[in-house]
Amino acid sequence: MLNRFLVICSLLVCCMAFADGEPLPSNLTMISTTVPTIGGLSCDAYLFLAKAAKPKTVYLQILGTGIYSNGSFGAAFTYTNRKTIIAKVNSGEIALLVYDKPGLHNNPNDKTGMGDDPILDKKIFIQYTLTHLQTCTKNAIGWADSILGFENFILAGHSEGTIVGVNFVTDLYLNPTSYTSKLKAVFLSGIAMGNLKDLFLDQIARGAVKETKENFLYQVNNCTDGSEYLYGGQSSCKWLNDAFRQPSIRDNLEKLWSVPAAAKLNFQAFSGIDDIYTPWAPVADFDRANSVRATNHLPNLNWLGRYYIGGHHDSDIKAMGEDYDRSLAAAISQL
Repeated sequence: MLNRFLVICSLLVCCMAFADGEPLPSNLTMISTTVPTIGGLSCDAYLFLAKAAKPKTVYLQILGTGIYSNGSFGAAFTYTNRKTIIAKVNSGEIALLVYDKPGLHNNPNDKTGMGDDPILDKKIFIQYTLTHLQTCTKNAIGWADSILGFENFILAGHSEGTIVGVNFVTDLYLNPTSYTSKLKAVFLSGIAMGNLKDLFLDQIARGAVKETKENFLYQVNNCTDGSEYLYGGQSSCKWLNDAFRQPSIRDNLEKLWSVPAAAKLNFQAFSGIDDIYTPWAPVADFDRANSVRATNHLPNLNWLGRYYIGGHHDSDIKAMGEDYDRSLAAAISQL
């Protein structure tokens, strides 16, 4: 599953263009901490907001697999590819919350300015799994709330982040907390909807990842804690084994059909029909199943799926990026 949003263009913030790698603008501030997860690991979390502002809304962004840090302005904002997010953080309306995977840390001397040269502790990195990220998500939200006392939040997941995000949302509704009613919308792109082992085998068959089926299955079946194998250079065998034990996104969404409160949650889904990493067909299949339930007056989700000619990242697809941005602006305006 690859990767985070790949964007080369500069982004407009209140008529000011910030090029790749430019330092944090003087009107913004970044607060950071370390949040714990299971097994003694931890994630570095970062909260970006306008100075002297106390936004009532948090935009939690969970991106894809890869060795990078979100702890710089260029990484956290440029990879969102969201003019709406930049403008509304700049105005003080919302805060942007991101975190790094265990074993990754922001490098102040990263010359890329995009988080692509992070401080890497590989011994820790190869231990992290989706389960670790789900706990980091929960604890990062709690930390942001302790600072802002926010009223609402929007969760956005891309690729790996769709699995983590939907798992988090499902748990939030099956085991309600004070944050359940605060979650107002879920935005998903590059959606890893189906069975994950089948998805990875499909990636290999399509040539999306330089790997053989035989070696992939061998590594998965013979994984040890110290194994340095990284599927696609990004996902350890420990990550893979944990992922294969997780319920699929489809399984989790179907669980939410039985939760009346979840019917009000705003789901926005964006897929490229040429995506060789996370195929669109399983997403469309769920879309149809959910629509059939609505037609038959059965419990269903407030789900809107969109499909575009293009690949895995909305930077590949101008129309997807524009629709995502408009939908996000509308969701924020309703809070």
